[in-house]
Amino acid sequence: MFFSKPAVATVAAAEARAWIASGDAVLIDVREDDELAAAAVAEARHLPMSHVGVDDYPDFGAQKVVVMCHSGVRSARVAAALAARGVAAYNLEGGLVAWIGAGFPVQQQG
Repeated sequence: MFFSKPAVATVAAAEARAWIASGDAVLIDVREDDELAAAAVAEARHLPMSHVGVDDYPDFGAQKVVVMCHSGVRSARVAAALAARGVAAYNLEGGLVAWIGAGFPVQQQG
């Protein structure tokens, strides 16, 4: 089955990184534990899509919420659900692949 991305605001890796560095945004990684072990962004909060529903997310106040997964499909679904609840949510365009492609650091957890 093919899953398409829902319509949601997106942000490029460079802009997202600037938002995170300035404190304007928080980065949420919705990938699974095994994916996180392979590569993780130090600034990201890990809230795996299969374990944490958007209703269980903390209140991030006025901060933007940038959601990421491996390539941007799963995170688009989460970002859309958060946006529907009034959160300033953005999908990280291209996901972790784009983050790494932009030359930004990742850590191996395993």
